[in-house]
Amino acid sequence: MPLLLPFFKFYVLDWITSEKIATMETPHIGAYSMLLAHCWAQATCSLPNDPAYLKTLSKWDDARYGDFEPVLACFPPLKRTGRVTNPRLYAEWIKAKQQIELLSESGQKGAAKRWAEKPRRVSVPNGRDYQAESKEVLAFLNEKTRKHFREVDATLAPIQARLKSGVDVQTCRTLIMRKVHDWLADEKMAKFLRPETLFNKTKFEGYLGEVTK
Repeated sequence: MPLLLPFFKFYVLDWITSEKIATMETPHIGAYSMLLAHCWAQATCSLPNDPAYLKTLSKWDDARYGDFEPVLACFPPLKRTGRVTNPRLYAEWIKAKQQIELLSESGQKGAAKRWAEKPRRVSVPNGRDYQAESKEVLAFLNEKTRKHFREVDATLAPIQARLKSGVDVQTCRTLIMRKVHDWLADEKMAKFLRPETLFNKTKFEGYLGEVTK
């Protein structure tokens, strides 16, 4: 599945001191901003090399705004694909993608190291080690949300409680993937991708219904 990044950094000083922005009319700046956003939202950070389509995406009106060329000039084609993108935006996209992949790889290595160093302990009569299982679920949540929740009692307790109620690790992973899909790109909802919300006794049953129905 292609990696989609929910936001990009906006360098305010670069923007307001840019000669390119300074020479643009307001409609051009608006269209330029819209195409930057549409580019970033694509799995390849690029758009079709089709001026008519780009005008549609950017809400451009030839009759009202005139020449679209100043906007098109900001999106040259990529040599490899022929699709267009903004060079600065594309460079930032590559950098952000590499950072996320690095964090994910680091998290996976850290989890593997912890598992290798700490033998599994049977903590309950039925043979399940809820502490180890809750840490596995937490590591998966950190990986998928790119967050860094620590393995402390306050963080692990709600996960363990749901596991003890009869839910297995795979179901927890499936629920996490569902809520990441629903919330990660939503700035208001992304903050709720945390153990205390996802594994809250009342809320969990509702979320569980979404992935088991």
